[in-house]
Amino acid sequence: FVDYLQIKSPEKEMLRLICLVHDFGKYKVQRNQRGDILGMTHSQISEQFAQGIIQDRQVLKIIRWHDKYFSFYLNQTKRHSFNQHSFRTLYQSIDLGLMIKFNYIDQWERGKGSIIWFEDMCSTLGLRNSKLYVNEPKVLDSYKNLRGNE
Repeated sequence: FVDYLQIKSPEKEMLRLICLVHDFGKYKVQRNQRGDILGMTHSQISEQFAQGIIQDRQVLKIIRWHDKYFSFYLNQTKRHSFNQHSFRTLYQSIDLGLMIKFNYIDQWERGKGSIIWFEDMCSTLGLRNSKLYVNEPKVLDSYKNLRGNE
């Protein structure tokens, strides 16, 4: 995907690094019998691990918060509840361009609707002026299209 979008260095290397590390902590998450998380989430564990090998604060923030946008999306679309202040506070200090590119890479199984929502919300709240899906519509291509008709 990174090559498909022709992303240049150093962003290319940052995205590859995030891809390698972002879900590292999934195997360490502890859950109770109902499936509720006890303690740290997988992204918190992944960030903690990554701190030992990555110095870039933006990369670490993206590892930590890579799935959070989906909670905001579900709160608005399913529960009709959205906290603009929390959203703005969380995302105002994150490299949204890098995060959005990573989210398109990461979210094959969820589909692209939640990422489009995220981009739209960032734009609506003044956190980002451009939209990747408008400027680079290739991000909306399906995984099957990227790999060919295997």
